[in-house]
Amino acid sequence: YSYSRDKKEVTILNIDINVGAKNKFKTFRLPSKIKGKKVTKIGGWCNDEYCFQVNVNCDTFIVPNTVKTLHRGCFKGLNAKKVVLPDHIKIIPMYCFQGSTVREFKTPKKVSKIERGGFYDCQKLKEISLNSSTTQLGEDAFWCCKSLEKIEIPKKITVIPGGCFQGCAKLKCVVFKGKLTQIGTVAFCNNSNLKKV
Repeated sequence: YSYSRDKKEVTILNIDINVGAKNKFKTFRLPSKIKGKKVTKIGGWCNDEYCFQVNVNCDTFIVPNTVKTLHRGCFKGLNAKKVVLPDHIKIIPMYCFQGSTVREFKTPKKVSKIERGGFYDCQKLKEISLNSSTTQLGEDAFWCCKSLEKIEIPKKITVIPGGCFQGCAKLKCVVFKGKLTQIGTVAFCNNSNLKKV
């Protein structure tokens, strides 16, 4: 690990573990403490570059309950089938999982917003469960999630922003639990298999 710390807290900046085929983990858990200090933040964005790079190969990637903040792009390119976040996380930040291999994801109970590009280009994402507290999706939130087949939109979401589901080639069914007031430009563009809304 590489990390930064202040008097009380630690921010994990990088994880780099030999990821050869023989070094795959069934479950990988981030530490809740480093040198006696709580890990409260993951990643960051500085000088127009992602500060956090995660180089680990696992089935399930678990973030400890001590973590309060996820920075934009924090799991970019993560090689994991499933990611488990603490229930108190409120926002999936911009490009959080961009290009990762996550296949299934359940939003924590308190997540209210998935920001722009939250799951951008997650081509293996097949299943996602949005909780009833989710009120907002960002533009391009699920752009090019080519394996996604079905999604249920909670009733508190009334706007589907531009590009939100663009390029989801296998998307067949979208269920809206509430009343939509707006569908943005190319929100469902290039979804040739979409049969039911």
